[in-house]
Amino acid sequence: MDGVSGRELTRLALGQDIARRHGAPYWVVHRADLHAALRQTAAALPGVTLRHGAEVKAATTAAGNVTVRLSDGEEASGSALLIADGLWSKLRANVMGSPGLFFTGKCALRTVLPASELPNAISRTDTTIWLRPAAHVVHYPVRAGRELAVVAIFDDRELGETWAADVPAQTIVSRAAAFPQPLRDLLVQPATWRQWSLYQPSAPVRWIRDRIALIGDAAHPPLPFLAQGGVMALEDAVVLAALLDAAAARDIPERLATYERVRRPRTTRVMAASARNGQAYHLDGLMRSARNAVLSAAPPGLLMRQYDWLYGWTVDAALTNARTQAGTIPAR
Repeated sequence: MDGVSGRELTRLALGQDIARRHGAPYWVVHRADLHAALRQTAAALPGVTLRHGAEVKAATTAAGNVTVRLSDGEEASGSALLIADGLWSKLRANVMGSPGLFFTGKCALRTVLPASELPNAISRTDTTIWLRPAAHVVHYPVRAGRELAVVAIFDDRELGETWAADVPAQTIVSRAAAFPQPLRDLLVQPATWRQWSLYQPSAPVRWIRDRIALIGDAAHPPLPFLAQGGVMALEDAVVLAALLDAAAARDIPERLATYERVRRPRTTRVMAASARNGQAYHLDGLMRSARNAVLSAAPPGLLMRQYDWLYGWTVDAALTNARTQAGTIPAR
């Protein structure tokens, strides 16, 4: 949608159309529901122990083992450590010696609304994006359609730097006036919003150190303009599961190096594509007009084919390609 005039620019087929093309549907999901499903599955697996409130403060490798020190002073050892502590990973800096983050100047404001309270002009079933200069808004159904997730992103340093902090409704109300009436009616409704300022690593991140590996946003945090951050973490996990299954302890460093070789090119491409989307969404002037003209004139199927590389990924193909190049990756 054009976030200035309110007109529809294009309509892209997702859902079952992507399933027919790539073998799995396009889904949107509430993060808490995804977390619950992963936790329940992990808890049911033999040999898995879940510990809560056991922050890892340090990690060292010696004699084929990794030893971690927890915040309460306890130590634990194993043959590998996979670090999945997100964008603000402390271990990325403490263990890998990786650089810090820089503020991009973009801020995301998020909320969730009951579907029963939505303005009539707002779709309850589509993933919708509204584009205007220096800002865009995305909304999509979650909780089986009972709720609508709303994300408003602004190029606006005046919002300041904060992470997962509540902000007053007036913060969004004052900025909503620039949007078309249907979207403005949606944005002024929620009483509660939370802000996530958007950050990127200031230099390339080191993923692997012997038997220790970063995964997910700890290794490769993308900006949220492809909605693939959580997906990349899941892909990391699937690749690691295939590589580490039945691996001898002595082979783990080599398998972790293979994981990086398989995953880094793809996640680098996702990060670059996400950043480009963020720029394209916020264009102004002649560039904005050209973008809108392309979106309006191009066949939707052609636009979607540009993302075959993204939605058509499979772990089998990824490992087969890497196996062809290296010849040392175990078959699944």
